[in-house]
Amino acid sequence: MGLLDEIQKLPLDCQAEIMTSLQNHFPDSIELEAYTYLLVWAEIQPWDLAKDVDIPEHVALAERLLAITIEQLQGLEKQFQESPGNFQGMMTVPKIKEIYTKLQVTHRSEPTKFCKAFGAIDYYLKAVVKQFINRLLNGDSSTMDQGCDMDTEQAPDNFTLIQRELHQADVQYQENNKIMKTIEQAKEQFTILFEEKKTEMDLLELQKQEVMESSMSEKDKEKNVLELSQKTLALQTELSNKGRQLTVEMRLNMVQNLDKHLHHLYKISASLGVEIDQWKEKQQKALSGWPQPQVLEPLQNLCEPLAELLWRLYQHCKKVDEMFKPALQKSQEELNRMQNLIKSSKTLLSIFLNKCFVIEKHAPQILKIGTKFCATLRHLIGGKLNAHVHPPEVECFIVPEKFLQKNKDKIVRSILGKSTILNYKKAMEYSQRYNSFSVEFKNLNLTKTDREGGKKDETVCEKKRSLLFYTELTIGQDRFPLLATSFPCVVTVHGNQSPDAEATILWDNAFAEKGRVPFVVPDSMPWPEVANAINHRWMLSNERGLSDEQLAYIGSKLFPDKSRSEMSNCVVSRYMLNKGNMTNKNFTFWKWFYEIMSAVKKTMHEEWKHGLIQGFLSKQQAQDMLINSEFGTFLLRFSDNELGGVSVAYTAQAENGEKQVWNLAPWTTHHLQVRHLSDRLKDLESLLILYPNEPKDTAFGRHYTVDKTQVPSDPLEYRPTQLATKVIGADGSCTPVQQPRVQMDLMSQYSADTYPGSPADSLASQMLDADFGIGGEEIVESFGEVDAAMMISGVNNLMGFGGPQDFMNNIFENQCSIAPLSDVPSPGPNNSN
Repeated sequence: MGLLDEIQKLPLDCQAEIMTSLQNHFPDSIELEAYTYLLVWAEIQPWDLAKDVDIPEHVALAERLLAITIEQLQGLEKQFQESPGNFQGMMTVPKIKEIYTKLQVTHRSEPTKFCKAFGAIDYYLKAVVKQFINRLLNGDSSTMDQGCDMDTEQAPDNFTLIQRELHQADVQYQENNKIMKTIEQAKEQFTILFEEKKTEMDLLELQKQEVMESSMSEKDKEKNVLELSQKTLALQTELSNKGRQLTVEMRLNMVQNLDKHLHHLYKISASLGVEIDQWKEKQQKALSGWPQPQVLEPLQNLCEPLAELLWRLYQHCKKVDEMFKPALQKSQEELNRMQNLIKSSKTLLSIFLNKCFVIEKHAPQILKIGTKFCATLRHLIGGKLNAHVHPPEVECFIVPEKFLQKNKDKIVRSILGKSTILNYKKAMEYSQRYNSFSVEFKNLNLTKTDREGGKKDETVCEKKRSLLFYTELTIGQDRFPLLATSFPCVVTVHGNQSPDAEATILWDNAFAEKGRVPFVVPDSMPWPEVANAINHRWMLSNERGLSDEQLAYIGSKLFPDKSRSEMSNCVVSRYMLNKGNMTNKNFTFWKWFYEIMSAVKKTMHEEWKHGLIQGFLSKQQAQDMLINSEFGTFLLRFSDNELGGVSVAYTAQAENGEKQVWNLAPWTTHHLQVRHLSDRLKDLESLLILYPNEPKDTAFGRHYTVDKTQVPSDPLEYRPTQLATKVIGADGSCTPVQQPRVQMDLMSQYSADTYPGSPADSLASQMLDADFGIGGEEIVESFGEVDAAMMISGVNNLMGFGGPQDFMNNIFENQCSIAPLSDVPSPGPNNSN
């Protein structure tokens, strides 16, 4: 559970106390303000690895974190700017800009100071929240003591342990390097000694010949030759001893050290590989709403020294082999031993280099043919090993999942030069400022895809593919192939395939198991895990998550006969999720959920984020909640039958004076793009109080659209009009105009998607049509405000009026108001159709 989730589960008074404690501990802190805006992202960043100004790696990471923090704040600013209906968000924009501007000015020259401040806030907040949780669990509701024990010793994390192992491995390397230098010196000395002794032995041999050719007696000759032979033997013995010491003792000692060093580096490589795999797992889950993984710099700070150690080990192995290979020609066993050591060290280096080749920014997992997409890859050795001196060219391919189950070499041979992606080649680049060795594909475009891959019974949107990136890294005289594959993606040709493709992707992202065969996933999962996945995917689109009650209601759509407690033991299959229709419905569970999620993101995001929409509850639950409330109390719930629809349930007085709960026909995305949800609620004067007791204007006022339309002063100019919402047959409506049914029938050929029970045909909620002759359709231009000229010209063409003035006269004669809302008459006998 994330830190924000833990805070939100605390009582409100505890949350207020936490904020007060933070403000007291960090008074007037611009860093605290930035942290609170970016809490979900900031809590998982490695601030402690970027606060030492004396360590170059810390400084580089600090610069990167500062830049990313500012980018995050600027993204938040842009998000608010693109939500014109969010008044509070618009008011927040100047504050956010002030914060990141101050951060730039204050910490540009001292980024480590910024990371130290963020790290202190992060640590303090986590300690405070933990203390509150412990007190609540222990039943202690007393006020928190001032401050926290910030000196509590923490157990070292995996990164710290790996750093320690790398330090030990570096010590091993230094020792091996000393031994290697000693061996080199010994070999040089042996070479010199060998030449000296060889010269002496040659002289002794000449002397022996001279003795044999001399006139000495045979006895003296024999004696002198024996003495010379003994001297030669002594020299040979000395050389043999020196050679044995060099080729056997020193070499074997070095080989044993290299073998030990190899096993140590293998263990470190395996541990670091686990960390990289965990980063990838978090990255995949983040694509469906889980928290984002930390930045790659901490991993790179570990990968760089390990890559250097592996390369040095490989060089040591080759050097030892080169030094002693001539002397070992008669020992095939020792030759094989050295070759195995070289091969093992190179293989370990190659595997690790491939592990360090990661996709930093994934392409969309739903790829539409003919649509541009991007991807960024990065190698975690940075500027080490001089790999960037010869920048490798990376190629991008798309392959079916069954290709990934083959041998890597077979994959490469079968796809090279056959990419169906435009702009699929690009060279890697090294950024000295960020110590980043990466490649960014900005204009990838899938032109076509084969039909191969997947199971026979799978639909197009269930067939998973992968983007495959291939290159070769040149280090020294060696070339190392690199292969990186993306998380599964689904290829579509039309936007209406997105919901089904999204279901496939969510299931894979949420339930992929470690070490699986690509891309095998379980066919069924327990409901609690599916509910957790659905909640995270919802938060990815709409920020605020789903409550336990809302998830229980969602679960009831899959298990209508199960109680909330029984659902925890139920299992959801992929068929139930997105193949089989729900009970008494002609659509699947996922289609229903996805359309609601999409509608909230597009048209109700701010209202949902601020908790103004109850959302997931049944009509009967709404009835039970509202029946005892005062007149005009309302709530918003998502429709069970209209995909992506939101309905208003409210208390009203029936003709006999009794209190009743009425339900408005659902508004869909189409309706809410024409007129915003909050503005529609504002139009309906019969809605007074948001359940349970918040005045409507207090709750939704910040989301009302501010009308900046200027009324022309020239009476000959067109006056703008505005659409408004009314409830048919109810008093208190802002707009009494309702198009006659006869006219709707006459103009039915102009209507689109109008059918009995559809939103366009509903009698419970209508938009102002004012005899425009398009069968109840709402007129907008680019889903924005109504274009008055378009409206007039459309009516002129369809209805046959002589011109704007003739049209306006006709409207006023029939009491059909397109006047400003303040001039709209109340419902009466002549305009209540």
